[in-house]
Amino acid sequence: MNQKFHPFHLYFLALIFFLPHLDAKPDPSDSARRIEVLFLGSPNGSHRPLDRFKTIRQAHGVKGINYTYAHQPTALTKENLVKYDALLVYGNHDEINEEQETALLEYSHNGGACVFLHSACGCFRNSEKFIALLGAQFKSHGKGVFRTKIVNPDHPVMKGFPGFECWDESYVHQKHNQDRVVLQKREDEPWTWVRTNGKGRIFYTASGHDDRCWSLSEYQDLIYRSIIWTIGDKKAQLISKLKLPELQYTEPKVNIIQGKNWPDKPRDRGVPATHLQQPLSVKDSIKLVQVPVEMAIQVFASEPMIVNPIAINWDNKGRLWAVEAYDYPNSHVTNSPGKDRIKMLTDTNGDGKADTVSVFAEGLTIATSVLPIDKGCITTDGEEMVYLEDSNNDGKSDKRHVIFKGINLYDTHACVSNLHLGMDGWIYATVGYSGVKTTVAGKDYRINQGVFRFKRDGSDFEPIQSTSNNTWGLGFTEQGRILGSTANMNPSFYVGIPKKHYTGTDLKPRKAPRSDNKDRIFPTTIDFLQVDWKDHFTAAAGHSIYTARLFDKSWWNRRAFICAPTAKLVSAPILNSVGSGFKITNTEQNIYASADAWSAPVAAEVGPDGALYIADWYNAIVQHNVYGANQKKGKGNAYISEFRDRKYGRIYRISPKGVKVQSNPKLATLEQQLDALNNDNMFWRIQAQETLRKSGKKAIAALRNLAKGDSYATLHAIHVLGQLGEDLTELEKMERKTAGVQAALLAYLPRDTKTGVGLLRKLPSKAEDTLANLLYISELERSPAIAKAIVTLKSENVEFFKNDDLLNRALELALSHHGNLTALAAVATPRVPLSTSAKRGEAIYKAGCIACHQPDGAGSEGVFPPLAGSDWLARNPKHAIMVVAKGLSGEITVSGKKFNGAMPGHPQLSDQEVADVINFTRNNFTPQLGDISRDLVTEVRKKYKDHATFFTEADILKEK
Repeated sequence: MNQKFHPFHLYFLALIFFLPHLDAKPDPSDSARRIEVLFLGSPNGSHRPLDRFKTIRQAHGVKGINYTYAHQPTALTKENLVKYDALLVYGNHDEINEEQETALLEYSHNGGACVFLHSACGCFRNSEKFIALLGAQFKSHGKGVFRTKIVNPDHPVMKGFPGFECWDESYVHQKHNQDRVVLQKREDEPWTWVRTNGKGRIFYTASGHDDRCWSLSEYQDLIYRSIIWTIGDKKAQLISKLKLPELQYTEPKVNIIQGKNWPDKPRDRGVPATHLQQPLSVKDSIKLVQVPVEMAIQVFASEPMIVNPIAINWDNKGRLWAVEAYDYPNSHVTNSPGKDRIKMLTDTNGDGKADTVSVFAEGLTIATSVLPIDKGCITTDGEEMVYLEDSNNDGKSDKRHVIFKGINLYDTHACVSNLHLGMDGWIYATVGYSGVKTTVAGKDYRINQGVFRFKRDGSDFEPIQSTSNNTWGLGFTEQGRILGSTANMNPSFYVGIPKKHYTGTDLKPRKAPRSDNKDRIFPTTIDFLQVDWKDHFTAAAGHSIYTARLFDKSWWNRRAFICAPTAKLVSAPILNSVGSGFKITNTEQNIYASADAWSAPVAAEVGPDGALYIADWYNAIVQHNVYGANQKKGKGNAYISEFRDRKYGRIYRISPKGVKVQSNPKLATLEQQLDALNNDNMFWRIQAQETLRKSGKKAIAALRNLAKGDSYATLHAIHVLGQLGEDLTELEKMERKTAGVQAALLAYLPRDTKTGVGLLRKLPSKAEDTLANLLYISELERSPAIAKAIVTLKSENVEFFKNDDLLNRALELALSHHGNLTALAAVATPRVPLSTSAKRGEAIYKAGCIACHQPDGAGSEGVFPPLAGSDWLARNPKHAIMVVAKGLSGEITVSGKKFNGAMPGHPQLSDQEVADVINFTRNNFTPQLGDISRDLVTEVRKKYKDHATFFTEADILKEK
C-alpha cells in the first residue's frame, strides 16, 4: 500500500511548514535553491557542538537546509560569511579578534541572518558589540526540567508553535539589550527573543544544553523557524520555489528490514522497519542533495542511460566508462551469461552532461571495476581478471584475454575492486576477505584482504600489503603514495611497507597503517541503515584524492573522497601528511550528502575535466550483510530481498560554481604528449606517461631533460624512462623538492651498495624520502658498512625518527637485512624519567642483580648476558617475567652472543616487585622500553606456577 508517511519523528519528513511572512511575491530573478547555514561550533567542550550539528543536519536535510560546520572563529571572515544565508553559533569561544568581530557585525548589518543558541550567549566575552548584537550575556545557570512560557504567540517564529518541556540549564543573563522582542520567558527571565541590526535579523534562545533538548522534534522545529525568519522573506521563497519532494512510503506485507535492538543506542533508521521510501525522479532527488557552498551539482547521466553504476573511469579520449552491475550481489550463479555490462558515456558538447552512450561489453558477471587501457579495458568477470579488447576499433569488445584466475566470490562485497593504473605501469587493485588465490608465471600467490598489483600481460603478480578488514577503496596521491578504505571503522589507510621488503627477515609484515581516527559519519537524513559500527563508516567504498586544479587550492592533493553508501554520503576529509604517513581529519565535511533514502554513492572519482563524478547506485537496499535472524543469505552472501532494485542509477558531476567544463588536452603528437606531463590534472599526466611509454625511444632525449627538472613532469618522466629500461644513474645525486621524485628514481636504479651508503650520509628534508631510501636499502645485499651507517643515521637524528612508527619500522627492516636489531635498539633516544615502579625496582636490582649484570647492565662476558640493549628485554615482556620468576639455565644467545651461566629465580618477590625490577631494567639502560604491569606478571606466574625447574632458552621461546 502507498501512503504519505507521518511517523513519530514527523519533523524529519514534513514539508516546509507555512509561515505568514512567506506571502511576499517571488522575485523572478532569484533561482530556487537550498538554504546555506554556517554552523560555528567549537573543537571541544561540554556542549559537544559537533554532535548537535549532526542532529540538526539530519533533521533538516529533507527540509532544504544545508549546514556546514566550522570549529573556530577563523571562519568569521567577510569572504567566507558572504557565502551563507545564515550564521548559527553554538559552542564555547571566549574571545573574538577585531577583524572577526568586524566581519560578523557587517555581515549582520548587511542582511546576514544570525541564529544564536544556548551557549552562544557565553561566547566572545571580550566583545561588547557582540553581546549587544546577541541581546544579552550569560551570567549563571541552574538546571532541571521545565517548560518556558510563550509571551508573543503572534510573532511569525512562534505562530502555531506548541513549545516543549525538557531538562535543560536554567540560564540567567546579564547586560540585557532592551532593543529586542521577547518571545519566551522562563519564569521572569527572558529566554527567547529576536531583534534586528540594520538589514539583518537575529534570533536567540537559551534552550539547548544537550541531546535531551536537541533530539526533540519541537526544538528542531524552533531552529528551523528561526532560520526561515532570520533569512527574510525573499530568501525563504527560494525553498518554496525549489518545490522539495514529498517523500512517499510503502508498507510491504513483510518486514523488509529487521529491527535490531541495541542496548545503548536507538534503532538504526528513524522510520519504522516496516516502511520503505519510494524512489524519486532524478529531478527531485537532486533537490535533497547538499554539496559544499562553493560547489554546484548536476546530473551527468541517469536511468535509462545508466542503471546500477558500481564503478566509473575514463579513457584517454575523456570518455566515461561505467560498470552496470546487475548480478551483484547474489545473481552471478543463476545468470548465464551474466547480465553485467560496461558502457561508454560521452559529453560531446561540453555542457557537463552525457549525450551519447554505447555498450562496450556485456555478458559479464560480478564486474566490479573497469580500467580503460590500450585497445579496450581491464575488468573482473566472475573469478577471472580479464582484458577485453576492441581489435577492430568499432567501440565494442570482440576479444577476451584472461590475465589471471582465482578471484573468490563466496562473498561478493569482499572480492576484487578499484582497478587503477599506477605510475610504475603496474595495475593496482584491492580485495576483501573473499581473497585471491592464483598462479601467475608458475608461482602461487594468495592475498586475503588488502592491496595488490599485477602486470597487464599477466606476467607478474604481487601482494603489496594486507589491511585490517574488508577492503573496497583505493587512490593515489600526486606523488604516487597509495591510500585506501576498508568497510568497518577504518575508512582510511595508507600503504606503508610493502610485503616484499620483509623477505629474508624474521620480522612479520604489518597491516596497512590507519590514517583515520575511527571517524564518524555525518549524514543529512535519519533514514539510513547500518548493521554494525553505527554512526561510523561501516561500508566505506573508494578513496580517491583530489589530484586536479579545478577546485580551490585548499583541495589540491589534500582532500580525500570516501563513499559511505549506507549513509547516503561522500565524505571529503582533509588529508594531512604526518611524518612518513598520513592522517585524515574533518569527516564532517561531505562533498555529497543526500536526504533521499535511495541514494547510495558507491564511487567518487576525479574526472579528466577536474570535476568530481559520483556513481549513485540508487537503491533502497544497499546493506549486504544479514541484519536479522529471519533473513536468508544468497549465493553472494548478501541477504535476499525482492527490493534490491535493477531500474535506477545516476552519475553526478560536482564542480565549482560558474566554472565551465574544461576541454581535454590532445595527445596526438610527441610535443603534445610531453606538454601533457605538465598538465594540472594527474589523470592527463598518467595518460601522457602511458602514451609516451608506447612511443618507445622517440622521446628519450626530451624525457631526460624533464627528468633533470623539479616538477611533477620530472616525476612522470622518470617513470617513463625507467619503464623503457633507460639508465638513470646520472640523476642519482640531484636534489629536488618535488615529493615522490626520490621514490620514483629509486624504483629504477640498480641495487648498489655504494648508492645505499650514499643515501644514508644525509637525512632528506621529507620523511617520505627517508622512507624510500630505507626501503631501497632493505633490498640490497647484506653489508656491514650499511648496517653501521643506519645506526649512525638514527643516532644523529633521534628527534626526526622519534614519533614516526613507519620510519622506525623501516629502520628495523633495513638493519634486519644488514646487521642485527640490537644495534638499532642501542641508539640513544631522549631519556624519560623513571616511573615510580622503576624507581622501586632499582633497590631490588641493587640487592639481587647488580653483582652479575653490573651497574651499567653490561653483564659478564660469556657468563651473564647484558641487559643494556638486550634483545631479550626488547621482545616479548613475558620472557623476562619467566626468567625472574623461575630462573634460567643452559646456553642462551643474547644479541648475537652466546652465554652459559645460571640465573636463579626470585620466588620471594611479589608480583608487584617482579614488575618493579623488570621496569627498572627496561628503562634504566638503553633503549628505554616502557613499563609492564603487575597484572601481566600475575598472568604469567599463574600460567607457570607448576613449573618446578629453571627455564631453558627453548622453554622461553615457546611463549608467544
